Amino acid sequence: MANGKISQMASYWEQQQSPQLEELKQKYAGLQPWQVEARDPEAYKLLYEQEDVAPQGLADKNWMTDLLGNLAWRAGEGFSMGGLTGLDLYNQGVMSEQFGVQEWEDNSWAGRIGGIAGEGIGFVVQSHQYASSYCLLDKIDSAHRD
Repeated sequence: MANGKISQMASYWEQQQSPQLEELKQKYAGLQPWQVEARDPEAYKLLYEQEDVAPQGLADKNWMTDLLGNLAWRAGEGFSMGGLTGLDLYNQGVMSEQFGVQEWEDNSWAGRIGGIAGEGIGFVVQSHQYASSYCLLDKIDSAHRD
């Protein structure tokens, strides 16, 4: 899936940099988009309609699964101290894509809220683990002093 997303993005940017597109931009430079659409619908599509290049994982199907998927992924990143991110990078982003995780700009409002909540949960858990280990080490140290 990640390779499909990459090839889709590459073809989009290749289309955006084509000489034909530059010619159309020059030809319709002084016109409003609605005027271009009335005169040449195909040119309008090339100039103004963009393909959706944001990945759509299983969790992106509705707002609840998007929220929960982002929450679970971000919390898991915190629990694993970045291990989950490393595993996802090794798998070329397929795992995070299935959880509905995207770049901030491409994420829905539910995905953003889930990501923020997941980051917070991961932070609290990491802080608690650190504090617990610090207290345990302090108890061990004080026991050895006595």
